[in-house]
Amino acid sequence: MPLPRTRPIAIAALALTGLLAGTSSRGDGKANLQQALAQFDHGDYAHALATLKPLAAHGDVSAQYAMGLIDYTPLGVQRNLPDALHWFRLAAAQGLPQAQYCLGVMHARGEGVRANPGAAVQWFKAAASRGYAPAYYNLGVHYAQGDGVYPDLNAALSYMMVAADLGQAEAAEKRDELAQYVGATRTAASRRAADTMKAAIVHVAEPPLPGTSAPPTASPASSNIRIRN
Repeated sequence: MPLPRTRPIAIAALALTGLLAGTSSRGDGKANLQQALAQFDHGDYAHALATLKPLAAHGDVSAQYAMGLIDYTPLGVQRNLPDALHWFRLAAAQGLPQAQYCLGVMHARGEGVRANPGAAVQWFKAAASRGYAPAYYNLGVHYAQGDGVYPDLNAALSYMMVAADLGQAEAAEKRDELAQYVGATRTAASRRAADTMKAAIVHVAEPPLPGTSAPPTASPASSNIRIRN
């Protein structure tokens, strides 16, 4: 009983959710960041870039993430995957799950770096540890098809369960399809594992979100779920 064609979620699913940190937490840095994110949301990418770059260079994680998005998707500027990788790495090193997720997508797809599904899985796990729902969904895909990890339908189902619990679109449908495939006993075991995963999520205080803006659609990775027991 094969599952329907399913693809991992790509960076197009992300929204710009700036986190006020580093230089943005004080005085002019915070005001400049808010101005830049407002410019981003209104499509004024050239001016946003000019404001964000010095903030990112001084360690502002929100600016680093926004710079990565601007370089990853051609938002009015030339696409630059090596620079996107650079900025996402800096933001990921500060623990930003959105940036860790982006690195997972880039490693899975071989964008700006040699394709490495094993590294993609590790970045998705880092983002998942902070409760980032799309990372759980993509981990479910990777474990179901054995991409970068040994195929494990129990783990795939557990990740899909958490993704669905956290409100990730499509995860509930894939959770139910996997549950039907593995049967009631394994589904119950996966549910227990999913609850353990959720209990281990590191919750951090959510800072103000200056604005959100979804990048243009980018086609997701080409691999589909292929069940392997």
